[in-house]
Amino acid sequence: MAIPFDSARKLSAATFPEGTYILGAPSFIDSIPSPAGTRQIQNWTIRGFRVIGLYFNRAPIKANQIPPQSTLVCLVCMSDHVKPDARGNVEWFRKNGVDVKIISGDDALTVSQIAQEVGVPGAAYYISMEKIKDAQIPDLVESYSVFGRVRPEQKAAIIAALQEHGHKVAMTGDGVNDIFGSQESRLLHRHGQRIERREKRQPHRLDG
Repeated sequence: MAIPFDSARKLSAATFPEGTYILGAPSFIDSIPSPAGTRQIQNWTIRGFRVIGLYFNRAPIKANQIPPQSTLVCLVCMSDHVKPDARGNVEWFRKNGVDVKIISGDDALTVSQIAQEVGVPGAAYYISMEKIKDAQIPDLVESYSVFGRVRPEQKAAIIAALQEHGHKVAMTGDGVNDIFGSQESRLLHRHGQRIERREKRQPHRLDG
């Protein structure tokens, strides 16, 4: 029995004869408290690293759900490669009156640290979206520059809310999780492609 990774659960899991192994975002996994693990996660997160945890449970996956109270086995720390011209690009947008907002499925604090590194204005003020309802989004979009733990459908809701506030919105994305948001934006940049959206009712293919 296995659970493939998906952006909503933030984890994947597989049951073997000895038990179940779970790999994913620590805050999304029901686990036995580990003070040392929590300290290490916080230490890496505030430095802008992504953190993934590997957990073990002797119980199997049932009804497509992971077993509760798993044990932390190890933590994996990863860093994003920030391109040398990132800060300069953000500064160019700022000088030309364009607000830059970061919308990510990653941990909000991690995203905030990276956004601060590249000079996104207001990046220290962030919000984690996992408990935010769609009805709340229009009241939040003007207050924050960094949105973390964003679900794919929330990306579309954030863009739609900005448009309702009178903004013209362009989006850049590199994965399937960005499809919802790209359908709402007027302009999409993806893998070096420029796709202009004159009418939302006429969707364009994202693969060229």
